[in-house]
Amino acid sequence: MNEGVYIGLGHGGTEAVILGILAALAFINMMAYRLIDLSTVPSIPPEQLELAKQQVQAYWSTPPILALLGFIERIFAICLHISLSVMVLYGLATKKQSWFWLAVFWHTLIDTTAVFLGQKMAMIATEGIIGIFAILSLSIVIWMRPKFLKSLHEEVTTFDNADQSPRLNL
Repeated sequence: MNEGVYIGLGHGGTEAVILGILAALAFINMMAYRLIDLSTVPSIPPEQLELAKQQVQAYWSTPPILALLGFIERIFAICLHISLSVMVLYGLATKKQSWFWLAVFWHTLIDTTAVFLGQKMAMIATEGIIGIFAILSLSIVIWMRPKFLKSLHEEVTTFDNADQSPRLNL
């Protein structure tokens, strides 16, 4: 089970780092665009100049709390990735494909909910609901721990009862 948690942390953490770097680069660009005359930027066509100015203005007029939502959302995503990795690993360990499909369903449900609610509700409310999914995801991991321990115990018992010990044939 620990391996599933580590894989989930690695997947979610890597994704968070990559998105964090992209957000930092966007911030640096917006800082530069805020301080210079956009009409001097050669990559902005003259017909797009007004739109570029509006985008810079919109970026800087966003309330700071909304900037933190990206960070909070990454924490929720890491919780999701941990639960998905644990479900898939359990499915592999027990040879039960249903756990893989359950993980696909759980991921699809959360992503679909986020997209749908993101269009219908305020971002803070949407992230609150996604936070509930994150708590449920961690609950899945906690609920599955005894299943992993039972599965591991059954493997050891089966190996011992078969009276097989590894032998080196020379």
